[in-house]
Amino acid sequence: MFKVIIFDLDGTLIETQHICNEAIRLAFMECGHVITDEEILSIAGIHPSDFIPKLLESREHKASEVDELTTSFKKFFHELWDSWVTLRGDVKSLCQKLTEKGFKLGLVTTSSKSTVDKFIGKFELEDVFNIIVTSNDVTETKPHPEPYLLAIEKFAYPKEEILVVEDSRPGLLSAKSAGLKVAIIPSKYTSHQDFSSMDYSLKTLDDVLNLVN
Repeated sequence: MFKVIIFDLDGTLIETQHICNEAIRLAFMECGHVITDEEILSIAGIHPSDFIPKLLESREHKASEVDELTTSFKKFFHELWDSWVTLRGDVKSLCQKLTEKGFKLGLVTTSSKSTVDKFIGKFELEDVFNIIVTSNDVTETKPHPEPYLLAIEKFAYPKEEILVVEDSRPGLLSAKSAGLKVAIIPSKYTSHQDFSSMDYSLKTLDDVLNLVN
């Protein structure tokens, strides 16, 4: 029986992949590169520190361009975030219902603490999550298990009592490598990914309530 539910943020609670896609397109353009639709499709769920060097591998570039692109990407991402970010469902109501049923809630994301703070403030979710793990808290990001291993340590609940809700393969691999059960809610940006190792397949966030009831 699950007692803890840990949510991924980007793509699961909020739709931000379109922001990421546009930010990386603009960043590459600013540095004189063109990024293809196929390449954009490949970055869903991956941290910029991992996908930016990978995207540059097939291009002639200066060593300094990784840092330049990272800075440019962050600039465009944060410029677009406030006006482009949307929820994938009634997150506040879902979290309230889960809390009322006695569940502890967590958030494990590759986003920075500053982005998480903006998310919580914009959508009035203060004091909703019992623990939060961001990219600032770990050395390795998803698909490495470190983020979820830290969450397990913070919660101090048995692994079998923890359910993870994710939307991408990197998140799935991270949570499964940490020994956790995972429910996947694919987005239009991740529906092509391999989710064969997931434990549960859901269509919407509301399905989380049905799963844990």
